[in-house]
Amino acid sequence: MAAGGIASGVLAAVGSLSKRAEQLRNKHKVMGVAVALISDGNVVDTYALGLKDAEKGAGVEADTVFQAASLSKPAFAYCVFQLVQEGKLRLDEPLLPYVTERFSEDPAVAKVTARMVLAHTSGLPHSVPDGKKVEIQFEPGSKFAYSATGFDLLQRAVAKISEQPIEIFMRERMFKPLEMDRSEFDWSERLAGSLAAGYDAKGKRGETFLDKYRAWSAERRAAVKRVHPEISYPPAAAGLYTTAPDYAKFLRKMIRDKSLEEMCRAQVKVTDQVSWGLGWGLLKEKRRIWVWHWGNWSGLFQHFAAINRATGEGIVVLTNSGNGLAFCRDFVPVALGLSLNPLRRFFE
Repeated sequence: MAAGGIASGVLAAVGSLSKRAEQLRNKHKVMGVAVALISDGNVVDTYALGLKDAEKGAGVEADTVFQAASLSKPAFAYCVFQLVQEGKLRLDEPLLPYVTERFSEDPAVAKVTARMVLAHTSGLPHSVPDGKKVEIQFEPGSKFAYSATGFDLLQRAVAKISEQPIEIFMRERMFKPLEMDRSEFDWSERLAGSLAAGYDAKGKRGETFLDKYRAWSAERRAAVKRVHPEISYPPAAAGLYTTAPDYAKFLRKMIRDKSLEEMCRAQVKVTDQVSWGLGWGLLKEKRRIWVWHWGNWSGLFQHFAAINRATGEGIVVLTNSGNGLAFCRDFVPVALGLSLNPLRRFFE
C-alpha cells in the first residue's frame, strides 16, 4: 500500500480501509485487488493486495496492469465526446454513413446515432452468437439495453472520422494528456511484466478474448472476422489495459472538467434510481448523483469505478477475479458510504 493522506467527506479513514480491504479480499477469495481512492478531486490513497500471478507467486503492485473490461467504455466515450466538442461528430447524426466495412444488413441500423450507442438505447444486441447476423432488437432510441455491439459500430465511425486506429486515438486524446503512462488500448510488450493474470470464481486461471486473440494466427483471426464482421480489435467496449492509479487520473478529469457535464446528464431511465448518461451509469442516492461503471470480462476480471462530481469523491477497484464484484459490493459502501444494492442487476 502507498498512502497519500487521509480522505475527507464520507470517505473512511485510510488506515482502517486497508485492513478492511484485506479482510474482504480473503472473505470473497479474490486473487488480487488494486484500489485508488479520490477525495476533493485528488487521489488520496492506493492499495495493492493479493496476487497478480498465482503461479509465479507475484503480488499486485501499484503499477500492476489489468484488463479493464467494460471500464473501457467510459474511457472511449470520453474521447468520443472530444470529437463532439470539436464539431467533428454530432451526437444525433446517424453513424452508418461513416462505416465503410460490412457491419449489418438490417436497414434499421441506419437510425443509430452516437447518443444512442453511448446511452445504450441503440437497439443493437449486447453480443452476437456465432452464425447470427447483427440485427436491431427494438426501435433505436426507445429504451435502454446494454450493448457492446453498439460500441463496435461507433468504433468504426470514430476510426473513419479521426483517421486513426483506436489505440492511437486513445493514446493521443487520453493517455498522453492525462499522463496515464501505464495504459494502452491494445496489447503492448512494455506492459507484459506488470500484467495481471485472470482467475475465475474458483481460483482457476483463464483467458479472455484479448488473451486468445493475441495468440491466434492470421488465418485464425481472419476466420473469426468472417463469422463476426462487426467486431474490431482491439474492441472499444473492452480493449483497455490500465492500472488503478492511471484510471484514477481519468476519474479526476471527470470530476474537475466542467465541460464534461453533458456526459453525466441522464439520457434514459433504467430504474427509479439508475439512469444512463453518455458512456456512464448514473445512480441517484438520496440527494446525490454518482457517476459509475462496472466491468466483468469473462468472469476473470471484475471492476468498479464511481465518482461524485459535486463532492469530489471517487473510487476505482480493479480485480483479477471472478469474485471481484462481490468484493466491490462490500468494500465500496465502507469506503464511500455508497450502497451498491440498486446496481445488483448489472453485477449478476
